[in-house]
Formats: sequence, C-alpha cells, structure tokens
Amino acid sequence: MHEDLIDRAYEAAFFPELWPAILDEIGARSGSASGALQIIKAGHPPLWAATDAIRATLSDFIASGLWRTCERPAAVAVHDHAGFVHTLDLLTPVQIARDPVIPRLEQIGLGAQLATLIAMPSGEAVGLTFERRLDKGRHPPEAVTVLDGLRPHLARSALIAARLGLERARAAVATLEALGLPAASLAFSGRVLATNGLLDETPEVVPAAHGRLVLAHAPADALLRAALDASERSGAARSIPVPGAPERPPAIVHVVPVRGAANDVFGGTTLLVVTPVGMDGNVPDLALLRGLFDLTPKEARLAAALAGGRSLKEAAAGESLRLNTARSYLERILHKTGTHQQSQLVALIKGSRIADMP
Repeated sequence: MHEDLIDRAYEAAFFPELWPAILDEIGARSGSASGALQIIKAGHPPLWAATDAIRATLSDFIASGLWRTCERPAAVAVHDHAGFVHTLDLLTPVQIARDPVIPRLEQIGLGAQLATLIAMPSGEAVGLTFERRLDKGRHPPEAVTVLDGLRPHLARSALIAARLGLERARAAVATLEALGLPAASLAFSGRVLATNGLLDETPEVVPAAHGRLVLAHAPADALLRAALDASERSGAARSIPVPGAPERPPAIVHVVPVRGAANDVFGGTTLLVVTPVGMDGNVPDLALLRGLFDLTPKEARLAAALAGGRSLKEAAAGESLRLNTARSYLERILHKTGTHQQSQLVALIKGSRIADMP
C-alpha cells in the first residue's frame, strides 16, 4: 500500500535532501499537518529536517535553547515503545502545564503529536514526530497504524544512513594512515567511530570510558572538549597543542569537522588528526607554523620572531607594526594555539615541554 513511499524512505538514506518531502507525504497519509525528524543527543541541540508547516517554528525552538526544557523526548524514551505514541499521554499534568511545545504549536494551528524514538549505533536517537491540526483533535487509531507500519522502514533507512557515515569515517582514517597521520573519526557526541593503527600507538591520545578518547594532558583535553562542542555548532576547525612530557614528545591535535550534504542530518562527524612537533629548539619553519595553528602569514612571522628571542616590541618593529597592533596579533595567536601567555607560546613553538601550562 505504501511501497512507493517506502522506496523513497530508503532513497533518503543516500539523498538526505529528500526527507522533508517524505515527511510531508507521511503526514498526508496519516492525517498529519506537519512532520519532523530529529537527531537527539543529550546536552546537544538536535539536528533536524522538517516539513514547511513546522520548519520555522522548530528552527526558532532549537535556536532559542527551548529544546533543553522539553521533556517529551525523555518521556518517549522511558516509555520504550517500538511504535508511535501520543506524547501528551506520557506527560504528567504538571509537565503538560510547563511544556514549551504546546503554545508554539498552537501559534501555527497545530496540536496533537505522535512521536517515536529509534536508537542509533552512534549513541544518538532518531526522533520522528507528526502533528495534527489543532481543530482535528487527536490522531485516530488508524493514523497510528499507518505510522507504525512505516516505522520499521524509517528505522532501517536511518540505520543505513548511519552505517554509510561509519564507512566514510573508516575510509577517512585509513586514508590518513596511508599518509602517515594518526587519526580518529568521532561522532559530534565525542564517541569514537573509527581509528587507525597509528593513533592506537600515539601516547598523546588514550582511550576512555564510553567509547571516547582523551588527551594525555588535562588542559589540552579540556580544549578538545570545547573544540568538539564548537565544531558541532559552527563547523570551525581548531588545532590544540599537547605539551611534551618525559614519556612523550609534544604534538598538535587538529579537530576538523566533516560535514555531509548541507541538509544531511546524519552526515556530521569530526576528524581528529595528530601531528608530532619535531622542532629541536630552533625557530620553526613559517609554513609549519601556519599549517599547525592556522596562522596568517603576519601572525606566523610575529610568532617566529618571539620564538627567536625577540621582545614583543622588537618583533613589532621588525614587522612595521605598532605595539598595540602587535598585542592584538599576539592575542589572536594565543587563542589559535591554545596558550595563555607569551612564554607558553614560545615554549610550544620551539618544541619545549610546557610544564607550567595551567
């Protein structure tokens, strides 16, 4: 009966831009006016695709941070039903009174909602929701039957998309291994999807609980956590210095977000690439400095001058910069290298151990 729609749902595993139209068609067949697919992960804003009827409202809901107070996903998860459920049936009167979703749905003429959660191997869950017009009341039992009949196919499509992402992650780290680079591919939650053999032998990165990796230097690991959070929100890359210790040399860990298609809610991962710092205490190569820390040419020259023993005033004069301008450059350099003061920066780029890095 729904073979054409099922075929398109599987196609969406490969072409994620199809999801809004598929959700629209599912909504039409279940008497729903809107539908949405969300990738839900504790403590992180959902990734999502939605039909036109609810797209702007859902976008504002997530951008405003109201998703943090929404108790619906947790209620559906606790109910643990392999099918669609009426979300308000799972909430207490107190929860319904404070629910941030109800007034926002009512503003666009929507009311009753059916929802389901599908667990993903990466630790996230796929949430599917369908809303009915406010004046239509609850979804009838036959609407639930339609959605439950489609759910196994939607779940398999989501799993295929996740599996494709995993295979891409493995291929990426294998390619980097062939280039001699230790690397791992992470979900945005920080969970490891794939590593290569070189990373397994790298002392700067060690396995941790819950399928995660940590850096061997606690302050650098804190920078890594912040970089992973930022990469999910902004897609920005970051290079993190890991100071040396008696048992390991210094290194740079690069955090590189890898996006799928622009509207691929399954496609986002982060590559972790480790590059050793082989400097021997001499002034480093400018190209190396730029590559390691994403410095501009002028920033790299200023950093190299400082590493060569010049004061900031002397380095500024050498670059024909005013001292205040040089200080602004230095602030940007410190931010990009993850250091906090000039002495730490000099020690880092000369390959020394930064024992006093807070």
